[in-house]
Amino acid sequence: MTIVKLKVRRTVWRKLLQAEKPNYANNVFNQMDGQPAYAPFQAKIDALKVKSDALSAALDALPSSGHAAVVAKDNAIQELYAALDDIANELELRATDEMYIIRSGMSLHKTRTSHRGELLPVVDVVAESNGLLGQVLLKFKCPTEQRDQVYSFAVEWSDDNRVTWHNGTYDNSERITVTGLPSRKDIHFRVRCLGTHGRKSQWSAVAETFVL
Repeated sequence: MTIVKLKVRRTVWRKLLQAEKPNYANNVFNQMDGQPAYAPFQAKIDALKVKSDALSAALDALPSSGHAAVVAKDNAIQELYAALDDIANELELRATDEMYIIRSGMSLHKTRTSHRGELLPVVDVVAESNGLLGQVLLKFKCPTEQRDQVYSFAVEWSDDNRVTWHNGTYDNSERITVTGLPSRKDIHFRVRCLGTHGRKSQWSAVAETFVL
């Protein structure tokens, strides 16, 4: 099963220069203010504008003021962060699609997905000589929807008509050169996916070729 939670990328406003933070907050306010989709927490949207204006005033006071103005500015930044976090919490609580967050003026952050379902086997396995003694090129296709879950492909080969299988090559590629094979023999090959959380797919269909 793949679990995806919709999250706000909160690092955006924390990485902005202090002079840019009110502009960011004002944009969020303008995008959300009076919109029916965000009406259930309009009070928090209004509070965001108040905190944004307070930070703007604190920044304006800095050039001609001393330490107290710096402290006031730092406090205003933290209060703005808290107001933005309140909005983000509401968005995450209510979001049923990505656009609910995007239309707010905030950025979407997708949390790491957790993949624990069964891996599908590779398909379209083809084995062909690459013209070198004891070597074969294997080509196959991994299902696209699970490719990022597969960290390696395992190859096994048999030179006794699939009675005995020998451990072969491991590689994270859908084109694998297998070396060290018996020469002048028909060899069978099969491939499986190795994925996260110790998962393994079933073996693929068998491919056969004559090895030089």
